[in-house]
Amino acid sequence: MSRLLFFLFSHSYLAHFQRKLGIWLKHYELCELHDYYKNTVQATLNSKKAIAAGRIAPVKGFENAILSWKKVVEQAPDWELHIYGQGEKDYIISLQKIIQDNNLKQQVIIKPAVSNLETVMSDYSLYIMTSHTECFPMVLLESLSLGIPVVSFDCPTGPRNIITNNEDGFLVENQNIEALAKKIVLLTQDENCRKQMGTRSKLHSERFLTPVVMKKWQQLFESVNQ
Repeated sequence: MSRLLFFLFSHSYLAHFQRKLGIWLKHYELCELHDYYKNTVQATLNSKKAIAAGRIAPVKGFENAILSWKKVVEQAPDWELHIYGQGEKDYIISLQKIIQDNNLKQQVIIKPAVSNLETVMSDYSLYIMTSHTECFPMVLLESLSLGIPVVSFDCPTGPRNIITNNEDGFLVENQNIEALAKKIVLLTQDENCRKQMGTRSKLHSERFLTPVVMKKWQQLFESVNQ
């Protein structure tokens, strides 16, 4: 009986602590502890190429990136979307079919995963995220650190904790392909806006540097002890 009571009490306390911790993390903007570094590379944002990357699986929603690109090329026909990654063979085949059916073979290219993604990304001018759900996508931190604006669905958790809407990128209604394409087109056609967002992206990425994040954790724990 005593063991049962201890078990119930400990798990009840743990659940209470987890709820409180969630509130604290939200209040102090401590979404994730990340041993990140300051990137000295700055993307020029001169290429007419956008990039998406990750595990090639349905949860990443790459089909919506492709469908949005059909709308993009109507106004920016010389821009390309490159998707990097490896994953589910059947899903990759379905993506290739969408590309073919929409006559996008020259504009949308699926490329294999690379070990030096950060170096590859520096040659691109936009990052596109179309995931159905995310946790804390590190690739967005890499984009910001390189000074690359992001256009992303505002999917549950993740992008909204990293992207500052209308400053270093755009968050659009989740799974709204029309809205996604509209913001992409804006950045393809307005070089000044694209480069201003790129500058702010690099600046905002410093929020995730280890010393900055550790200081916030310290402030959090000091407040708990008061």
